[in-house]
Amino acid sequence: MTTALPHPRSPSNADPDKALPGWSSTPPPQQQLSLADPLIAADFSGWMRQVLGVLRRSFVRLALIWAVPAALIALFSTGFNQVLAGRAEALQPVLSTNPDQGPWSVGAAALATLYAGLLPFMLLFVAVWLVVLAFGMSASFFVAVSDAQARVSAGQPRVTSTAAGLRYACTRALPLIGWLVVVELLVVAGYAALAVPGVYLSVALVGPVFGVVILERGGIGRCFQLTKGRFWATLGRLSAAAVVVSVGATVLAIPVGILAALLASADMGVIAYALGGIAYAVLMIPALVFFAAVYLVTYAELRYRENPATSTVVLAAEMVRP
Repeated sequence: MTTALPHPRSPSNADPDKALPGWSSTPPPQQQLSLADPLIAADFSGWMRQVLGVLRRSFVRLALIWAVPAALIALFSTGFNQVLAGRAEALQPVLSTNPDQGPWSVGAAALATLYAGLLPFMLLFVAVWLVVLAFGMSASFFVAVSDAQARVSAGQPRVTSTAAGLRYACTRALPLIGWLVVVELLVVAGYAALAVPGVYLSVALVGPVFGVVILERGGIGRCFQLTKGRFWATLGRLSAAAVVVSVGATVLAIPVGILAALLASADMGVIAYALGGIAYAVLMIPALVFFAAVYLVTYAELRYRENPATSTVVLAAEMVRP
């Protein structure tokens, strides 16, 4: 005869009619989860399936959303690389001025030569990027959650327009921009103080912050609640996503790099830079779409781990509430 184990979150010796806040008599996630839910995952393999499901249902509309951010990144990277390439010749005098200088001094002088006068331009790009990131993530969450909710309700995927997602983004982008600035400052401070706090804050804040602000309309304190006890699982999922994007980008960039090198050797450097910028933008679109799906499914899983009553329908209702 087997004995049923108590729910891991249940209080010991507690009256079922007076359960502590946050405790549920429902079974653990692995027993309770319905495989029909298109966003909620109970383990790593389920997380991968749900991310692929988001891409399968909503990729075209999400790609349209991220086209402009990808173009901005490509434009900045291409122009920035051209500026640095033009300054490369100025490094030789700096490196050979005093061979007795230590490596730190030489490195600092080289960086000062390369990036002199570029700080305002870099700060402007960061500001613009935070704006388009907030709009892109807000619109992506709306489209992906709406498509998933339609599948649960009607059994058939529904085409959610990109325009509807962008209209929704107008209502959530501003608070998200503010919280993203706070998150970036905390993460940078964590890495500056010591690498370990930086890694912890990167996972605990960046992983759930989009879902917390866009769907729950909460603050970063809520991020720590969701990732409590789920740090390593969240780190594993975000790391796996980064590896997938890195490997895919490397494989796809090899032929582009070879072609650009051939053009540059044939005195067609301008064409090579233009080709590199276009290819970079094209490769960035699926990467940004993929990360939007990763952040959504990761957040949905964290919510489900906290409360097994969480479902796609619940997330959709939170998203559109007044």
